[in-house]
Order: sequence, then structure tokens, then C-alpha cells
Amino acid sequence: MINLDSHTKFTQIDGQKIRYFDEGEGEPILFVHGLGGSMSNWLPSLEFLPAHFRVVSLDLPGFGKSRPALQGISLGHYESVIRKFLSSRGIESACVVGNSMGGMITLHLALYAPELVESMVLVDAVGGYQFPAPLRWAMNEIPFDWLRKGVILQYRLLRHRFAYRLAGFYLFNEYTENLLAEAGEVLDDPDLEDYLKLYVDGLRMCVEVSYQHRLSEIDIPTLIIWGQHDAGIPLWIGQKLNRGIKGSYLAAFPDAAHVPQLDQPFLFNDTLKRFLRGVGSKSSAMPEEKIREA
Repeated sequence: MINLDSHTKFTQIDGQKIRYFDEGEGEPILFVHGLGGSMSNWLPSLEFLPAHFRVVSLDLPGFGKSRPALQGISLGHYESVIRKFLSSRGIESACVVGNSMGGMITLHLALYAPELVESMVLVDAVGGYQFPAPLRWAMNEIPFDWLRKGVILQYRLLRHRFAYRLAGFYLFNEYTENLLAEAGEVLDDPDLEDYLKLYVDGLRMCVEVSYQHRLSEIDIPTLIIWGQHDAGIPLWIGQKLNRGIKGSYLAAFPDAAHVPQLDQPFLFNDTLKRFLRGVGSKSSAMPEEKIREA
């Protein structure tokens, strides 16, 4: 497993210090992590895919080592950061791969900045489904301090291996263990209060924003990857995305939950490679099956 510290650099975007990864040659792939994550969420892909593609990723402002956040959290700001980041790397467009909140960001780019998105992969994504009104109301009405305490409790539990499924993992391996170790360090951060404010704002955004009624507008080659054991964002949401985005393909991974790229890294990388080779040849991306179950 690679040490990201020796493979990453920093750049300045809108006055914000951003950590990024850029290795390999060929067709560019941009990996976008989810709420509370970092580019470590993509470690197996960053490790193995540069042999086949140009692989780029970044810690979104406010997360990972791109901290503290200077402009809060919003889809418009993340769109601006990604646009400027790609431009700084000489990339006009890429296959954008987003997990969870990163999937919401990917959907946002597909609708509001489609010139940046050559193709896209939605991994257990939020943003394509309208959460029930009572949940949206509760997330906005519950006092911040209560939500803050809930986030702290979650991170305290994640210091213990027995609670790893709270983080959306299904299998315990070297990659999920690495991400759990990072999560355990959050509570020791001197900027913890700023981070908790950003995290709660992100939770509220993820619950509130939905592009469910705009999926039919998307005309970009799309692969949807879902963990069959994702309890928070279950597979049926991925199936709704599959039906809503014309011509999309859905790959459902067994023994995987909210981060299938870590639970099933070899299957994930293989599926992504097959999709991109299909797109590149202008043929059907995954012709033999609509839903893959290995």
C-alpha cells in the first residue's frame, strides 16, 4: 500500500492550500471523495490505476489535508475549485468518479459544468434521490450542538474496530483499516470545532439537495457502482439512478457497503477499467450485463 504523503503535493486555489495527487499518463480520471473523507478513500485506485490512466484526486477544501476551509461548504464552491484544479493540471475534461457526497458533486458537474465531464462514475452517491421531508426538516431544525455531539460520538466509536461498519465499511482490510485510523485522528485536530461546523453543514446539504428530477437531462456515459450492503444509501437508490440516467450501467458489488472501492478494490478497479475502455472504443461500456454481481 502506497504512502500518500510521498505521492502528493500542494497547490493554491482561491487562497486555499489544496493537497492533490497526479500520476500516470493517458485518459484522465478525477476521483472525488465524500463528506468527512479524503483522497485516502480512493487509495487502491491511486495505487494501481496510474499504470493504465492519468489519475488525479484532491482533498476537497475543509477535508483531509486541505484544511481549514476558508469558504465553507457548497456545491458552487466545489465546482469552482475542481474547475480551477483541472485547469492548473492542464486537463480540459475527465472521467469524474464520485463517492457519496462526491457523487453529488459529480452530478452537479454533469448538470452545471458538463464540459468538464467526459464520463462519470457514481459510487453509492447522494444527490440523485429526494430524502423524505421529515428527515430534511429534522436535519435543519435539530440544534447544531446536538448534531455536533452526534458526529463526535461517531468518531469516538470509530476508534474501535468493532464499530467499523458505522463508517460504511463491510470488510476489514488494509485499506479500510487505514481510513479508520485517519478517522480516529480527527478528534485530536486543533481545528476540530471548525471541522465539525463544516461536517454538519455538509450533512444538511447532502440531505437537502436532490437532482432526482433532472437525471433525464444527463447525456454523459455513466457507470453506477453500489455496495449491496449499504444501509444508509441502499441499493434501490442506485437502481433509481440507473433508471433515471439514460444509457447508464449499474454494477452492484457483493460484500461491500458505502465505500465499495475499499471493500472490493480489485473488483472496483477492474469494473472501472472495463467501463472506460468501452467508452473509449465508442462501444457499449458494459455490454453483457446491466447489473454485475460477482
